[in-house]
Amino acid sequence: MEVDSYFKIFLLIGSALSLLMAIFLWVNSAKLFANSILGIMNFFWGFIVFIFAIQSNEFYVKFPHLFKITSVIPISLFPLLYIYIKSYLTDKKWNFWNLAIHFLPMVIYFIVISPFYFQTTEVKRELIKTGNFPSYLGVVASVFDIVIIVQGIVYTALSMKTIQKYFDIEAGNLSKRQHYILNWLIFFVLSYVLLWAFGAVGAVLEMLRIKVPFDLFNFFYLGLTILTVSIGVFALRCPYVLFQKLKTVPGEINEPEKYTVNEDSDKGLKTILNYLEKEKAYLKNDLSLQDMADATGIPKHRISAVFNKELGKNFYEILNEYRMQEAIRLFNDGKHLNFTLTYIAEMAGFNSRATFNRIFKKITNYTPSEYIHTVYSKDTNTEKDK
Repeated sequence: MEVDSYFKIFLLIGSALSLLMAIFLWVNSAKLFANSILGIMNFFWGFIVFIFAIQSNEFYVKFPHLFKITSVIPISLFPLLYIYIKSYLTDKKWNFWNLAIHFLPMVIYFIVISPFYFQTTEVKRELIKTGNFPSYLGVVASVFDIVIIVQGIVYTALSMKTIQKYFDIEAGNLSKRQHYILNWLIFFVLSYVLLWAFGAVGAVLEMLRIKVPFDLFNFFYLGLTILTVSIGVFALRCPYVLFQKLKTVPGEINEPEKYTVNEDSDKGLKTILNYLEKEKAYLKNDLSLQDMADATGIPKHRISAVFNKELGKNFYEILNEYRMQEAIRLFNDGKHLNFTLTYIAEMAGFNSRATFNRIFKKITNYTPSEYIHTVYSKDTNTEKDK
């Protein structure tokens, strides 16, 4: 059944929004790996909606190489959903192989139908005109329709299990904002399930050659468009939903590294860290490399060389990380309830509130106020100096 002109226009607008959203997410993907995945999903949505909106026999006769070009994409959508949820809620590090395993069915499908894709223009055009496609294409399509149905069940279960596991671990520690983010993720998964249901039922009806008075695939593509618009609304109204890691306890946020030494560590490093930690020299907001050299008896150039070689960081990076640890310790002690953030910055050794904010954001991905709201949401009613 052909979509009417108004519906087609709506889908074309939706596909354009999907592609714009994909670009927006890719540009900002450095803030959150999950955004790279969501960007890929938006690109796929926009592409398949666009092809669906403009498709017709006349169109495919004119551009035969676009025929069935989107058929491989649906096999990737549920794996991408799970990878997005997993990446958003956990610190899982993905490598090529543990990503590739999820897309093995898509690769197999492409390989199986590739003989058709690589036919000449004339051959494809004739097949489209006559409808006499190789019989194996129908068999392969039916098999992989079943694969997509199974994927929907498996990956939905995995995605919801990931959300539930996170909720179980953090129950009682979540702020209203974080509850909102979890609700967004649940909405996202359930929207996928609903769309999958339309697509799955439509595929089964096609396999059984059962005709219904309406095209379920119209609902599928309409749903993708609505989902894209919803993501855009979330991004504009609540940017933290897409660009903030959902973390609630200090150990899970990107905290400054705690340095340790062992028997194999450089003796100079042991002396320097011992001085920093036991004397808490980093609390002096004007501590210089010369001060450390005078206190430890280690030349300035040697201190710099040890930091760069053993820790891969310079003098000021190390100092700021120790000061960050001190600031977080002060937050854990509830100092933010009784003192201003400017005063806490000075207590931790920072020479200004601006430097404190910049370093805090760089290390944790949160400003101090955001960190307090996220980590100590139940205790912030009396927080000062916002």
